[in-house]
Amino acid sequence: RMKTYFWQLPEKRNYIVLKEGFRKKLVRILENKKYFWKIRNKIKTGKINIKEIKKISKKEKIPLDSFEKNIIWIGGNNSRGLSNPKFPINFKARNGARFIAAIINDGTLTKEGSGYGRLMYDNFDKSLRKSVILDYLIIFGGKKDEIAFRNTEKKKYLEFSSVIRDIVELVIKNKGPKTESNIKLPNFILRNKEYMLGWIEQTIADEGEVKFYPKKHRR
Repeated sequence: RMKTYFWQLPEKRNYIVLKEGFRKKLVRILENKKYFWKIRNKIKTGKINIKEIKKISKKEKIPLDSFEKNIIWIGGNNSRGLSNPKFPINFKARNGARFIAAIINDGTLTKEGSGYGRLMYDNFDKSLRKSVILDYLIIFGGKKDEIAFRNTEKKKYLEFSSVIRDIVELVIKNKGPKTESNIKLPNFILRNKEYMLGWIEQTIADEGEVKFYPKKHRR
């Protein structure tokens, strides 16, 4: 999957905030249709989860991409989330390939019990962390301060919000540290020279070398 739309994300735990103008129009529609006050109020004053948005979209015949164009924030109810997201999120670019490579090389994608799981990039090199952040901002939108930096004696890593974890999971599908799971490079990167170059440059930066076995990726 090269593009990710907001409606493909886990619908119960991911919430959105809509642009003011669109939000007001939507509230008026729902008032006329006598929707429950609780639903109207969620849209008017706060966050509403994707599940409710999909229900409204279907019932009122409002295209989901109309909602998508008007999202100003998305994320878990108590998370930093992602402001001004660039939906649909498109990894079909050199920086998209670099970001995926960074997660595969020095990252961790986990699912922890009933929690949302975590997405991290672990590297002591400040310049590499900065490069990953720049690619992140181009791909996803948002702000630098929505990415947490964990600084310990043994680790220095970026931790991304749960909605970013959900998006990346749709692309690489596997969970767990690379030493514990069989994370594979997405096929669309292997089919394009520009994306392969992005993957190679990030892998050399992270690992100091590239280990590539063509037969391993053949169907």
